[in-house]
Amino acid sequence: MRKLVFFLCLACATAFVMYPRGGGVDIDMVSVPGAKVQGGPSNAFWAYEGVFTARRKLDVASFQLGRFPVTKDQYRAVMEGNPLGVDADPSFSSNDPLYPLCEGETDGSRPVEGVTWYDALYFCNLLSARNGYKEVYQISSPRLEDGHITGAVVSVVPKADGYRLPTEVEWEFAARGGKPGSPAWNYMYAGLDSMARYGAEAPEIDAGQDSVAWYRYNSCGGGVTVDGEYFIEGNAGWGSHQVGLKKPNTLGLYDMSGNVWEWCQDRYAVIDETTPIGGADFGDLRCCRGGAWYCAASCSVVSRRGGDIMDRQSPYIGFRVARSKKKLFF
Repeated sequence: MRKLVFFLCLACATAFVMYPRGGGVDIDMVSVPGAKVQGGPSNAFWAYEGVFTARRKLDVASFQLGRFPVTKDQYRAVMEGNPLGVDADPSFSSNDPLYPLCEGETDGSRPVEGVTWYDALYFCNLLSARNGYKEVYQISSPRLEDGHITGAVVSVVPKADGYRLPTEVEWEFAARGGKPGSPAWNYMYAGLDSMARYGAEAPEIDAGQDSVAWYRYNSCGGGVTVDGEYFIEGNAGWGSHQVGLKKPNTLGLYDMSGNVWEWCQDRYAVIDETTPIGGADFGDLRCCRGGAWYCAASCSVVSRRGGDIMDRQSPYIGFRVARSKKKLFF
């Protein structure tokens, strides 16, 4: 049977989503100082070029970024009873026994996943309204399918001060610690240097990564190996994990490497010397960064880029929120 798709509209006019006010939800935000960055090949790891490899000068303004990915509890608190009827508990880990909860972890503190890029934008607007900020996104003609926004016309409200997705430049800048030229800027993972970075090929398994990231080869009970056997699909811990259990990077940001991929604002496209700081204006995919629990070590390298279709609902993709302190990049 074909899925029933609802087009939300008002008569023949374009529908603009309205947002209820009041009932703030606390999000722990980290202030990220800005800096000027000179791009170049030295910022890459292996073939993972990131956003700072092209020879362009970037003036990154200060901004705020969520200390953790948005959790299931936070998502539910904001989305419960939302006007569009978007699912307030979309995570695969809530509905599928394949993704069990590890002993000692709290389910509501796992990152929300199973959200489309549009769902994440809608959450940002609802959170802004509840916390007294101006919504960044104007979302019109939303298409709702099985509790998810799978299409909409999206534009950005100039000078809005609300919550939003980080740009890809902001995300990688923060993952690297926000201080070009510092030792942490050249850490392979967010908050961790690794001898594997000196190898000829990207690692699939990196025991050192266990201290900062959840990825394919660690699980509830510990690290890469137990009695010489790799943790593989079906072992305890096959799924997302409670945020904040691994070590943070130098800015105090957690889970920037591993756990779940994170949606970013930008379109996914080749970056060159002419690409604006806010990303390319073409491309059908949206950027995802950070790697995930199902992926090998190389996915979590700070310069590793990924992209996916905007209506994707995946157990591997979540998001964290940002706020501008001075200006929007896009």
